[in-house]
This record gives sequence, C-alpha cells and structure tokens, in this order.
Amino acid sequence: MPAPPCWADLDAYRWTHRPLLVFAPSAQDPRYAEFAERAHRVGAELAGRDVPLVHAFARTNGHEPPCTLDPATAERLRSTFGVRPDDATAVLLGEDGGEKQRQPLAEPLDPLLDLIDGMPMRQREIRERGRP
Repeated sequence: MPAPPCWADLDAYRWTHRPLLVFAPSAQDPRYAEFAERAHRVGAELAGRDVPLVHAFARTNGHEPPCTLDPATAERLRSTFGVRPDDATAVLLGEDGGEKQRQPLAEPLDPLLDLIDGMPMRQREIRERGRP
C-alpha cells in the first residue's frame, strides 16, 4: 500500500482521507512514543481506512517521524483545535474535514477504528471495495 499523503493544508485531504492529527509536546514525549508504537501495529488498518497520521509537535529537533508539520503550522493547528502545547491528543477529522473524535494519545486505537467503520462514507467504501 502506498505511503499516505502528507499535506500541511488540511483541505487537501477533504473527500479522500480521514487525517488523524497527532498533537504532542515532542516526538520524544513518552505518551507520543507509546502511541507511535500502537499506531505502527495497526498501520495497515489505518491506511486501509485512508487515515494518514499528521504530526503536530510543540517542539521539534529534527528527529521527527514522516508527516511532521513545521512549527508554525503545528502552532496554528493547536490554536484551531484548542490543544495546549503540553497536551498529547489525537483528533480525527472526517472526509468532510470536520472533527469526528478527540482522545488522549494514551487511549487505544481500536475504538477509533470502530468509529470510522460506522461512518456512512466508510460503509459505502466497504460496499464498493468489497472488503472491510
């Protein structure tokens, strides 16, 4: 499966992807590290649901994962979504660009996958693609 796209302009995802905005103080934050490990384990499931991870860190040091936004864009998104620099939070956007779910990075990803699977557009995708 090809790597998911990485765009700083969230409108570019509209109607094609469900970006998961990953907010954390830094890539070295233990809460982020635990989340990244869990996300890696379900990476194929996220990709199959058109869910790219978009990382927005309060501090960067050049050792961030792919699809890490520049500091100014990350700050703009933190402001837009009301996320403090010390928060470790994931915000799921739907294909329509609206916020669908917000949860601490420490929470499991399975409920998020279940939420996506229950979305009407996802149900249509399942019918059209013939697979979950």
